[in-house]
Amino acid sequence: MRTERELTLPADPDGARDAALAVRDLLALVDPAVAGACEIAVMEACANVVEHAYEQPGGSFRLVLRLGRARFSAAVCDAGQPVDVSAVSYAMPDATAVGGRGLALIDRCMDRLEWRRVEGENRLLMTRSLSAAP
Repeated sequence: MRTERELTLPADPDGARDAALAVRDLLALVDPAVAGACEIAVMEACANVVEHAYEQPGGSFRLVLRLGRARFSAAVCDAGQPVDVSAVSYAMPDATAVGGRGLALIDRCMDRLEWRRVEGENRLLMTRSLSAAP
């Protein structure tokens, strides 16, 4: 069993919401705790694209979702500003911080994260076992 979905969505709050709904739909028969963690990770990744990838409105991102027998994977891809991988931190900020929790949440929800810049496109690749706790 393998299911794959690919969507191109606007880099705006509606696009991030639609991405989360696509994950929810794809993982409808998966353990709710695992499905919820995957949905949070994808939504946070898409929110980062919305907030940081483009200087001007009108950008978009591509979302590739794959559901296999034992694993879920997602790729969030955008043609925005290159991600400085050396500056990426998965540490949870201080409790008084206004923001900065997105990458820490993604890291805690998924088993594996990988950043790539390929042919002018940022790609965040995420995977999660369907059976193991994060």
